[in-house]
Amino acid sequence: MLGISSSSMAQQKDITIKIVETSDVHGSFFPYDFITRKPKSGSMARVNTFVEDLRKKEGKENVYLLDNGDILQGQPISYYYNYVAPEKTNIAASVLNYMGYDAATVGNHDIETGHSVYDKWFKELRFPILGANIINTRTNKPYILPYTVIKKKNGLKVCVIGMLTPAIPNWLKETIWSGLRFDEMVSCAKRTMEEVKKKENPDVIVGLFHSGWNGGIKTPQYDEDASQRWRRRFLALMLSSSDTITRLIIQPNETS
Repeated sequence: MLGISSSSMAQQKDITIKIVETSDVHGSFFPYDFITRKPKSGSMARVNTFVEDLRKKEGKENVYLLDNGDILQGQPISYYYNYVAPEKTNIAASVLNYMGYDAATVGNHDIETGHSVYDKWFKELRFPILGANIINTRTNKPYILPYTVIKKKNGLKVCVIGMLTPAIPNWLKETIWSGLRFDEMVSCAKRTMEEVKKKENPDVIVGLFHSGWNGGIKTPQYDEDASQRWRRRFLALMLSSSDTITRLIIQPNETS
């Protein structure tokens, strides 16, 4: 969880917001492990209790709930909704919609489920799913939204940019991600930030990147750990005409 104080240019006042990020849920929606058939301490049920308490304390308009990918694959309940009963709304969509997420990005294990699963899931979500570097090879444009701007009653414009590890082709057969390519993150961050600066002028920018942090794959084409090794460069890219803008990068297992 992140607590941020940002001065809104529009309202000329300090506003403290809370950003809560989940990542690598892997189907742990309920406090029960369907594999071991034993109670499970960490689950989205527990997160929901925490977030609802936080919304009551801080005000719903000051709490931002984000997911950083790898939610579609893991527990048997995910397999059931992915492949046994695909005609039903995916449990991963039902839970995230119920909890009132503001935005999410895609993880490599989400792509692993295959086009029929993740394309359907994208459509079932009632909030933006992001992936600036997931490119449709037919149109040469992002396959899903590159970013979103969240506007709530507090008057702030919070922009969230989503990206996914470009190492997908190293792990998964092309039939799983046919028609897509996964661009290198630094160049993608540059062009996405240019678009954000030109069109949006946000008060806060959040980089929601599902990628390597330490020990990721490095090739001549990309560095999976770019969001760590190029962190200062990412932050330098996140510039605005407003001196009050707040810049963040959120990675799994990290609190900034």
